[in-house]
Amino acid sequence: MQQFTLPRTGLPPVQFKGEIMASATDPLPPFPKAKADRRRWHELKLVRHEDQRLILAIGYRTGVQSEVNIDIVELFDSETAMIDFLTNEYDPTEHMDRLPEHLRNAASRQQRMDQRVIDDFEARCSLLLTRAGIVEEI
Repeated sequence: MQQFTLPRTGLPPVQFKGEIMASATDPLPPFPKAKADRRRWHELKLVRHEDQRLILAIGYRTGVQSEVNIDIVELFDSETAMIDFLTNEYDPTEHMDRLPEHLRNAASRQQRMDQRVIDDFEARCSLLLTRAGIVEEI
């Protein structure tokens, strides 16, 4: 078992023993219109705790000057609970600054920015689950 220390924004880091199952932290191709200082993405790491629970580390990363990187750590008793969290509870756009409403086409521009972050997050979730060997039987 490997010793892990994972950061959490606004909280002390968590430390535990476990085995890395998968990560999706590698760069994905940038969106065509996303400038380097406007990039937003997530880094995901999945670890199996020594007691067999799953630990998911989510890092929100941003190149936007007014935003900050955020680190979250969640603990799950099952793969199903983790997938439910990823698909129904976690909002990948939660930490993004919103465009001021007075800007021209602000709503449609915000929607496009949100969708880029959502698409990137979903791609990384799929990559993480595939690398971890987590599949849904049908």
